[in-house]
Amino acid sequence: MKNDIKISKYKLKKFIEDSKKVQDTKPKELSLEILKLLKIEEGTF
Repeated sequence: MKNDIKISKYKLKKFIEDSKKVQDTKPKELSLEILKLLKIEEGTF
């Protein structure tokens, strides 16, 4: 399970970096990704 969190953190980081490169990325999508990661962190996913 801890491995899943590491993978998710990596994916989120990559997602944020990609979002910065692509200016037209919807902020709502980014917020959802962050919320998903936070839920995984809290163990409520």
